[in-house]
Amino acid sequence: MKPRLFVFGCSYCTGEELLLDEIKDLNQLRISTANDPRVFFSNLKKDKKLLSQYQDIVIRQKELSWPNLLASRLEIDCVNLAESGNSLDKIIYQISTTKLNPNDFILVALTNPFRGLYFDQEPKSFQLPNLFWSIKDRLLGVKKNGDIDYVIGKEEDRAILKWFNDDRILWDQIKNISVLGFLKNNLNLVIVPAMSRKDFNLKPYNDCLLQTYDDLENKLLSISRSLDDFTKNRMPWGHPDKSAHEFYADYCYEIFRKLSAFN
Repeated sequence: MKPRLFVFGCSYCTGEELLLDEIKDLNQLRISTANDPRVFFSNLKKDKKLLSQYQDIVIRQKELSWPNLLASRLEIDCVNLAESGNSLDKIIYQISTTKLNPNDFILVALTNPFRGLYFDQEPKSFQLPNLFWSIKDRLLGVKKNGDIDYVIGKEEDRAILKWFNDDRILWDQIKNISVLGFLKNNLNLVIVPAMSRKDFNLKPYNDCLLQTYDDLENKLLSISRSLDDFTKNRMPWGHPDKSAHEFYADYCYEIFRKLSAFN
């Protein structure tokens, strides 16, 4: 059976924004909600026509994303299961529930360390507020009218926020990347820093955590450069442009074709 490339990541792997300028109304909504893309997605639910147009674009954007371009260069099929806003917690959950063949390749792209996972009717990712957000008493979610609201509930959100600090975030990252390291023992798994946690300037009280994560990352990453390293122009939501995806696919291909997993 021919191997496939399964991709798990966030919007940095979906090619988010690459084609949104094709449709005027979608592009205007994107620009008007650039300070909080969640409002964009909330408004989409109110307009079936725009939602349908966006869903079509999502499929075509993935074809232009660097993982799909990489798979084409490697001459294998790509199953891109990345989701915008995804967390590393949920990525690991996705891997555990995905049916894989023994010869399939798995590509995991690290994402925003401030994101986590909770279970409602289905597993969902949430994001912790940071310096860019004035609201500090809740996780970052959006109500149906587009206003920021509690993700789980008033008391639950506040309890989670009290629980998290840079030490806790790094500890979760250590836990998750250690799990990925374990999975590498039995799967053809490759880890890349498409969105490196170094961009988020974590400053834990415990220097041992930072050193531990650095050691794990250096040991487990298959490449050292991120998609951001190839980005010259940012789109309204801050995503890398088309040329960055193309250059990153070329960069990854030159390294991946030499890895034992792909030979």
